[in-house]
Amino acid sequence: MCKAVQDMNNNAEQKGRQEGLTEGRLETLRDSIKNVMESLKMTADDAMNVLKVSQKDQAILRKMI
Repeated sequence: MCKAVQDMNNNAEQKGRQEGLTEGRLETLRDSIKNVMESLKMTADDAMNVLKVSQKDQAILRKMI
């Protein structure tokens, strides 16, 4: 296999791995937010603020909750 194809495959693998890690991180945050909401009787926004979730992640997580 030529180097260009190998590099392309490596880049695709790395991108897929990064996307998987990001998805896993967001799912963990979602679960933490739900736990805080339930335990402390908070809204999703209040729970995200308590957990210091970034504004960018908050926009994504609102769709997941």
